[in-house]
Amino acid sequence: MSTQVLVLNSPHNPTGAVFPKSDLEQVAAMLHRFPNVVVLADDVYEHIVFVPMTRFATLPGMWERTITVGSAGKTFSVTGWKVGWAVGPAPLIQCLNLANNWIMFSVAAPLQEAVATMLDQALRPFHSFPSYYAYLGDRYLKKRNQLAAALASLGIPVVLAQGGTFLFADISRVAIPSAYLADGTSRDYAFCRWLTIEKRVTAIPTSAFYSDATKARGHRFVRFAYCKSDDSLATAIERMQSIQLSE
Repeated sequence: MSTQVLVLNSPHNPTGAVFPKSDLEQVAAMLHRFPNVVVLADDVYEHIVFVPMTRFATLPGMWERTITVGSAGKTFSVTGWKVGWAVGPAPLIQCLNLANNWIMFSVAAPLQEAVATMLDQALRPFHSFPSYYAYLGDRYLKKRNQLAAALASLGIPVVLAQGGTFLFADISRVAIPSAYLADGTSRDYAFCRWLTIEKRVTAIPTSAFYSDATKARGHRFVRFAYCKSDDSLATAIERMQSIQLSE
């Protein structure tokens, strides 16, 4: 087996899935057969979860082989800062330090200091919530529900995200002007182009997340982001009210 690293992303981007503990246990059981494989747990949406979440590194025997990655950008809504962290056993972190010796020169030191302060303060009561993290999850749950309900009212089914900041929406029945479907343009790309130009709302065609061999599976879906201000989200919903379904 040539695989050296297994990447696990939960909550998952772009689907919003949170892998249940039973699924992660199956992955862990498989990894026992491949002792040299390292796990990179991409947990950057760890505090934007709406269902119970299990960290892969907490499973028996997995701490020693797992690097867990976190993101200040996702947790504190400062994606432009490009500051994050990695947690894991000393031997694996020592390997990361070899790269970090060079990466650290591209990060502004004041931003690192600010993130350290935010991590400390995030555990304290915040806006009537026991912590900033509790506030964050509640805030995004309300945004998710608002957007999901709006799309459903238009006849657009959604895959209800269990975490993260995105919704998968099924646009297979949406009426898209034929001009946008010309030249073999896939339905998801045509919808996103039409929505951006005609409705001034932007979504992402999900086939962009698939391999060439499986790209067709994403042609009926688009990804909406609800990590927006309440006003922006309300404006986007209002602009989409004229969307019609095909007969």
